[in-house]
Amino acid sequence: MRPNSIGLTNIKRMNFLSSSRAYTGHSEQAYTEIVNEHIDEIYNFARYMLFDADEADDIVQKTFLSFYNNMHKLDMSKPVRAWLYKVARNNCLDHIKRKKPTNFSQMAPDDNFDVPDTEPSLESKLDSAELLESVKREISSLPPQFSEIMLLKYFEDMTFEQIGELLGISPNTVKSNFYRGKSLLFVALQKVKA
Repeated sequence: MRPNSIGLTNIKRMNFLSSSRAYTGHSEQAYTEIVNEHIDEIYNFARYMLFDADEADDIVQKTFLSFYNNMHKLDMSKPVRAWLYKVARNNCLDHIKRKKPTNFSQMAPDDNFDVPDTEPSLESKLDSAELLESVKREISSLPPQFSEIMLLKYFEDMTFEQIGELLGISPNTVKSNFYRGKSLLFVALQKVKA
């Protein structure tokens, strides 16, 4: 588990695995191994995207149920991590769309995206748990095209190339959205700080 990860409790993990076994019949061992290997990171990703543990649990269940239902179609010799993240991401975005109406005025940030290089890095500012929670909350409040990239970069330690592959966009688009999101996050954190 990563240092900042939350992960599912052992009880939730056992409940999830036992309830998912009702769906498994043909590849229970492979399915269980993949669930055990990826459940914490998918849960953490969903929790960061939705900022709600119960909703993240629902996303994890939907993601792994979808994985089970499509397992026979997947090439199991290839890593399934990217596929799981894509499904979790789509489930999170669907949940966000259903949960609240989109405020289109927030989706068109101003043209000034330059953050001065003299500012301390975001990593250096994350020195307390309270600040970390505030940052997570502010990242989650950004439009999805920015928040998901920032979550994957900061909390899942993915490269721009890995994020691009996962989201189906070019690494340059990932970088652009990352820096735009970073600029929006900087402004939001200044408001929280004030």
